[in-house]
Amino acid sequence: MSKPVIAIIPQTERVLIGNDKQEEAYRYSDPKLADLLQEPSTVKVFADAVEGQARLGKNGLEVEGQIFDIKLADSLLTAGLNIDNSLPSIAQRNLNKLISEPTTQDLLSLRENLRPNLADEKLIEVAKVEFDATRATAQMSQNGVRLDTSWLKEKQLELREERKEVDSLVKEWLVEKNPTQEEAILSADLTSTKLADKSQTVSWFNQGGIPLKNFNKDDIQSLATEHPILDKFLRLRSIDDQIGNKGIQGLLNAADRDNKIYPTWHQNSAVTGRMSATNPAIQNITGDLKRAVIPEQKDGEERRVFVRADYSQQELRILAQVSSDRNLTQVYQEGRDAHKSTASLMTGKPEKEISSSERQRAKPVNFGKIYGQSAQGLQGYAKSSYGVDFSLSEAQKFQAAMDKGYPGVAQNEQKIRREFQQQWYSKLKSEDVPNPQTRTLLGRKREWEPTQNSRPPVTEALNAPIQGSGADMSKSALAKLSLSLKNTGAMIALVRHDEIVLTAPESKAVSVGKILEGTMLDAAQKITPNIPAVAEVSICDNLAGEQLSQQDFEKREYRLSFNSPSVLEKPLSLNNLLSNNTPKSHPTITSKSPELAGNEIRKNIQRDFDIRDHIKFRHGRGECPCCAAEGKSNNTNLSIRENGDFWCFRGSGGEPPGKDIEQFHDEKAIRRALGLPAVGKVEPNLAIREFNQSQPNRPSSPQIKIATEEHLAQAQDRLLSPVAPNVRETQKKALEYLDNRGISPDLAKRYNIGLNFGFKTNDGKEYPASITFYHRDAAKPEKLYARRRYAPWMEESELPPGTRSWGQSGVPASVWVVQQPDLETEKTYLTEGPWDAVRLGELVRLSGEPIAVACTSTGARGVPPVEQLQAIPGKEVVIFYDRFDQHNEGLLGAEKIANAIRSFGKQATTALVPHTGDIKKGWDISDALDAGFVLKDIQQAEVEAKEIPAKLASLIADYYDFLPRKDIQGKYTPQWNLCEKYLTLTDRENNEVFSAQLSNGSWQNINSVLSTEQMLNLKKVLLNDINTEELQAQRFQQVQPVVADILRYHKSHSFEGKYYSAQWEPNFQQLKAWNLGSRQTFLSAQWSQEEGWQDISNHPISFQIAHHFTENIKPVLEQHLQHQRAGIER
Repeated sequence: MSKPVIAIIPQTERVLIGNDKQEEAYRYSDPKLADLLQEPSTVKVFADAVEGQARLGKNGLEVEGQIFDIKLADSLLTAGLNIDNSLPSIAQRNLNKLISEPTTQDLLSLRENLRPNLADEKLIEVAKVEFDATRATAQMSQNGVRLDTSWLKEKQLELREERKEVDSLVKEWLVEKNPTQEEAILSADLTSTKLADKSQTVSWFNQGGIPLKNFNKDDIQSLATEHPILDKFLRLRSIDDQIGNKGIQGLLNAADRDNKIYPTWHQNSAVTGRMSATNPAIQNITGDLKRAVIPEQKDGEERRVFVRADYSQQELRILAQVSSDRNLTQVYQEGRDAHKSTASLMTGKPEKEISSSERQRAKPVNFGKIYGQSAQGLQGYAKSSYGVDFSLSEAQKFQAAMDKGYPGVAQNEQKIRREFQQQWYSKLKSEDVPNPQTRTLLGRKREWEPTQNSRPPVTEALNAPIQGSGADMSKSALAKLSLSLKNTGAMIALVRHDEIVLTAPESKAVSVGKILEGTMLDAAQKITPNIPAVAEVSICDNLAGEQLSQQDFEKREYRLSFNSPSVLEKPLSLNNLLSNNTPKSHPTITSKSPELAGNEIRKNIQRDFDIRDHIKFRHGRGECPCCAAEGKSNNTNLSIRENGDFWCFRGSGGEPPGKDIEQFHDEKAIRRALGLPAVGKVEPNLAIREFNQSQPNRPSSPQIKIATEEHLAQAQDRLLSPVAPNVRETQKKALEYLDNRGISPDLAKRYNIGLNFGFKTNDGKEYPASITFYHRDAAKPEKLYARRRYAPWMEESELPPGTRSWGQSGVPASVWVVQQPDLETEKTYLTEGPWDAVRLGELVRLSGEPIAVACTSTGARGVPPVEQLQAIPGKEVVIFYDRFDQHNEGLLGAEKIANAIRSFGKQATTALVPHTGDIKKGWDISDALDAGFVLKDIQQAEVEAKEIPAKLASLIADYYDFLPRKDIQGKYTPQWNLCEKYLTLTDRENNEVFSAQLSNGSWQNINSVLSTEQMLNLKKVLLNDINTEELQAQRFQQVQPVVADILRYHKSHSFEGKYYSAQWEPNFQQLKAWNLGSRQTFLSAQWSQEEGWQDISNHPISFQIAHHFTENIKPVLEQHLQHQRAGIER
């Protein structure tokens, strides 16, 4: 007997409910409506069940019983096809009628049409999962996602300040070039997209000698190398995007007064079945902005946290189920590691002997199988995603080993390839044949519509069942979660691919995590019954995965309370941190003494009180008159502290004091102990003054000696423990500055960051407070050096005259290993400065990668001693350097360090910090992380720096393998245009005699000045055996981006393949590159076996490329030169 069915249309003030006989309207407050919605035996039909349930939920109503969603049903039936899934389109296709406002009868009629289609297509089970998951999706829509808008606003302000500076620089340049237009330029919006404004801005650049034609970003970049001001202009536009509606402002605009956004969730918009969100696309939020996604907090309730769980190796486990491979199934059933198992197949070693690096090499082989990658595809994937280098033969060998070890996987792949291609070409031959399709383990389908002259997308067909089954698994868990979480206080926040994120009270987080884990495992059992699943649960305080201390949590909520009065009462975090348990306050008296004036002070001349006129100081420590008055011995313990106050390290014996024995003395107390008047000018003691003048002169910047563990502890106490009222504001600024840079108190503690208050030197020079890094010597870890960043919360113009932003006098050229893994270190990432090292070090630490992170005290301008470089852990060092400028300081400095490391046999690579393309001067690791780059991007930069020699080797091999020397040598010069995929031949007079273009793996003749017979004969020679379509297309696909990689490697971000071309002339052993517009050659290097690569163009970067070729490509060239000579004899 069929269940009763009702259709539901929630409207603004009422809800329409109808069955096959009648339609009625109910107010949301009507008890009858709640009864109808919660009747378990009734099927509820919605046009869009997510939107409908969310609207009902806002009015306190829940839906129980079976659900039927019209739009979801249609999307399941048409998945992969280019079909509009809007309600009018569905009605037109199924009811042959146009509808604008559907009635309940329309919805019931559509269900009657769609339901049998679902049954015919065997989609009933998938549809049930989708329909049941709408409750969770509706809850996410209703709950929304909370943002740390305070942090976003601070980030936006930071970018706006930068924009002012950049805008000013660009306008100053334009005014200099257009002096008569000064008023118009200064008042102009240079980034305005209005046609008239753009034309005016382009005109001003033209007047300055820049042949800019339009606002196209690529066109501007192509001119930026020759005209650096365009870098600033591009940065200006980039900042506008970041702070505007495309970036932070878009998030802030979407946020309500409770700092929440309500994304629109699309449960089945992706062809594979994965869930997505728009307005904003929260599931794709960048790494940096993840920090802004935080759990919702409720008034009067305990702290809430994120409880997250994601499926471990979800797609690999699905592959095991799909393929029924006995060996891979056994790996998971026995709880073994699939990556170690594959590594064992690759190496022939037992699993227990597999190292972490060998396991890492197995990952791309495993996951590449899901996408049906070729050996060449595996090469690129391994490098880009895992930083693993495979030769082509290795890739082929490893894939063969995996096929042999997991024969069921290989057989399944071949079966899908064969059947999908048969379906594809059958459909092309006859319209009566069904579209090619694939199915997930639950039965979800994806279709393709073949078109003439197109190839079957086999990789999509291989991946769709895996990725789609993953979506089925996650949605099956969602379908059960709503009921499982009842009465726990937990809420579903969002879904990100194979991860589900909840919010829960902190006290219930562990139990909620167990519920989440159990629900996800039950769902997995339904999809992969033969393969046990693993759901990894974590508890954190933001989407970046950070766990905040109570202090940091309260600090965040304190900031947000100003933005959102409805969230929480203002917590006492900053008050607790900066006010409670502080020493008894005293008035702050700052010494106003002028600098020592030699012997110009005359007797009996009174002057303002200067303690150095009355107390002898040795090495910065004075004899405390208060201690002497009290009969204390060993009283050389008075210091003029950083803020000018007088502090006595009573009882410390001249050693660094503990803060519990520091004692404040104001000027009155000092005067009283010295027997001087309480106020007014006093007569100096010239003998004492001359003594102090006779002490060794100190440099104008503070002399920093080797610090001790006590110094470090004291500085961290100043930063993290309660302090005196007169320095509390300084501590607050330091903490806020660190927080804005992504460094919490926990990180400061972990990475040797402290605070030193301002101080005055003996010569009267004042220094502001500083955030201090205690740099530990890599070769002698017992040594610490203090590197001070003076008042970074202040503008440089606000610093005392002559004060540099960094102070590190006394710090030798050295290396500081900031972070080192617990297990064996495979490599070290070396950065220019400590901020970068700390940020990157924490990122690496959280990832668990076997990577250490270090920095130098020399930046890009020096090389630490060999003993320091030898102390860097791991077998390899990757040196990240900051953005390229016209002097190449970062690159050249990094190369010097790399050469020093290579000198004692360790591998070293230099890599450019990843960037957005709109780089500002000084772009570094911190800038990259703030821009949203993540560890994977850092690792990709390393991969790109390493893969250039391999790609060049592949390029050279292609030339010598593809071009038969016998018929060409001495007659014609073959040239391969890398970027445009042209092959040309020129005769001895450099006349082009043949031109062919590679297209879809085939060579097409596009020009010839030879006779038909000559051309055909030559073409036959050239093209014989190279028109093997897929194989050669794949090889040339690797070759094509090589010049772009060379140029990126040499740090000129505007050299794109689209605007710069290059050719290789095998006969002359020359590589050339030039500007496509001007044809101006900017690189020309020639190879000879005797001299290696020589620059023959005198371009500034040419010598760097030549040097790089000599170091990395010479062995490959020598091998193929021998190949060439052998080819001449063929």
